[in-house]
Amino acid sequence: SEFCLFLSVFKAGLWDMETEAVTETEEEGQDIEITCSHSNAIGNGKYFCKGDCRNKDVLIHTADKVPNGKYSIRDEGNTFYVTIFKLTINDSGLYWCGIDRVGRDTYNRVDLIVTKREFIHHCTFIH
Repeated sequence: SEFCLFLSVFKAGLWDMETEAVTETEEEGQDIEITCSHSNAIGNGKYFCKGDCRNKDVLIHTADKVPNGKYSIRDEGNTFYVTIFKLTINDSGLYWCGIDRVGRDTYNRVDLIVTKREFIHHCTFIH
């Protein structure tokens, strides 16, 4: 049987500014690339955050100059890509793809589900 841990938090403030929502599922130990698309975002700062998405919750920003071993971000104009490396069950949860805007930032909701790795044992019987 497959064990899934799923965490979803409703955040009214961010929900109002959401442009689209996606659910991503991947097995622990794997890397995942998340695609974030926004309109009129060329030249704007982009970031990826978890939970409430306050400053302390920002995991990576396009302005970051130091490589981050857990996350990477690639800006291609209106679309940007975030990779999370070596997923763990604790990486499951609610994330946001954010765009720096004058006034209120805009967000895409990402629900990430990390599943337990399935171990298949093969037995050889010797007669």
